[in-house]
Amino acid sequence: MLAALQVENKPAKRYIALTYQATNCYVEHIYGAHTDSFWVYSAYVDHFAVAIHLIGCDLGSDDSYPVYGLLLDQQQNQIWLGPYRHIKAFLEKWRDYAYPQPILTPEQREKIEQNFQEFLE
Repeated sequence: MLAALQVENKPAKRYIALTYQATNCYVEHIYGAHTDSFWVYSAYVDHFAVAIHLIGCDLGSDDSYPVYGLLLDQQQNQIWLGPYRHIKAFLEKWRDYAYPQPILTPEQREKIEQNFQEFLE
């Protein structure tokens, strides 16, 4: 996906924001932004596996700025959907962000590990 959007896989460009602005796909990262192919963007967001999660979320249009955006994490291969203004703020200070770890009791950890092993079997 990122190769199609002409984004290099570098640690400093770990997070990429994806929206639609002014008739083009808009790709942002920590160093700046660029417009890219509408066809790549459209193929991704219109795919059923993605589109079903975007129902009711305005990623932008020819006439309006985005309300929501997609945040791609190229290190962990994850994608988040969130308010565009929060994604913009996150891009500015993501190096200081620490993922919160869930607080689990030893029993809960054991149960999770047991369920995982049962799933693998």
